[in-house]
Amino acid sequence: MRKWGTPDDPRRARVEEMLESSRVVEIFKGVHDYNIDEPAEDFPILSMAFGSWTSTVRFQVPQFGRWLAATGSQHAYAHHRSIMQNYTWQRRQRQPGHLGQWLFKMPVHLMELETLVETYPDALFIHTHRSPSQFMGSWNSFVERARSLSVHPQPRESLGAELLDFMGRMMDRAVHFRETHPELEHRWMDVNYVDLVEDPLTVVHGIYERFNWPLKRSVLNTMDDWLFQQAARRHKEPKHRYDLADYGLTPEDVNTAFGGYRDFLTRTGIRESGS
Repeated sequence: MRKWGTPDDPRRARVEEMLESSRVVEIFKGVHDYNIDEPAEDFPILSMAFGSWTSTVRFQVPQFGRWLAATGSQHAYAHHRSIMQNYTWQRRQRQPGHLGQWLFKMPVHLMELETLVETYPDALFIHTHRSPSQFMGSWNSFVERARSLSVHPQPRESLGAELLDFMGRMMDRAVHFRETHPELEHRWMDVNYVDLVEDPLTVVHGIYERFNWPLKRSVLNTMDDWLFQQAARRHKEPKHRYDLADYGLTPEDVNTAFGGYRDFLTRTGIRESGS
């Protein structure tokens, strides 16, 4: 008999078939890992509800983006909460008494921090900071691949200009939220990207200390094992290569678009990583 939540779960075969037929694993190899045995970002949850910024990542829909900026994503986040309540119920059925912390990961949450806090009033925030001239090249490459699954190719210069405007506005909104909500600063943990890559467990210790979470030795051992497995896997994968110039952008263009964000980092003493 097949059992839900086991290697024989029939849903696994269904998801594997979907990933293979869509070519998503092949397209994102070395860029973004898709694995049915690993956690995933919550893009798919918000994408199920009309009115999410995830659609502006997957498609070139400027009019939709303008509409969304005016109307907000309250409906999509309400749907997100309903899904997470269902997941929480399932977890409590499997692990009675277990009080875990859900971790959401998705860049476009920064566009809707007001709505996110209204939806999840006790939310905590871990914000990873990286030089905009570095992450914009990576982000352009990621979005180009994502859109190749559903739309005709877009001129790279057009894509670069669109995404630079989008990401610049997103970071401006995030900075505005933090500056207008100083009462929530104790909920933020700012992480330098290079520190995370070079010494992830030290960063993990800092996060757990910041939020006063217990960190058991067994959990650390599991993390260490996972890092070892990831390093071995990535050693075999092609390296993600990207260049701002491929998208008609220069570091000066990016620094100008992210001027407000970079000024915020300087004022607050947050260290911006350069690679």
